[in-house]
Amino acid sequence: MGQQSNTPPRFEGEAPLNAARRIAKFEREFDLDDVIFRQGDNGNSMFVVVEGAVRIEHERSGGQRAVVANRTVGEFFGEMALVDAGRRTAFAIAATSPTRLIEIDRARFMYLVSQQPAFSLTVMRALCRRVPMSTSEAGVDP
Repeated sequence: MGQQSNTPPRFEGEAPLNAARRIAKFEREFDLDDVIFRQGDNGNSMFVVVEGAVRIEHERSGGQRAVVANRTVGEFFGEMALVDAGRRTAFAIAATSPTRLIEIDRARFMYLVSQQPAFSLTVMRALCRRVPMSTSEAGVDP
């Protein structure tokens, strides 16, 4: 079995990031501690960090939150809800001011997956890295 990389998934090179920019729903700007999405929300889009940083927090029973990841320029988040058509599994919160994001809605995500092999592979790698982290947090042996 291959070694797992601890580096967060990111769009390598300009091509996938530029492809995302070309068909992005729009760029959005957030201030420090603005909530981008909430755990339990319907997931209708994913995001790519263009400037700043995003904190991913999971709310446990009792309302306590734990930071489970940080995303910086070139990294992305929110794709899981697009792939499985489920609800958000965590909060995404702007960690800097300003934080600028490209928002990619479901239709554009499907277009990118079908037309841009580099984009598809980047998302698949991210999902492969995140599954072992999720299962270990839940106490499951992958």
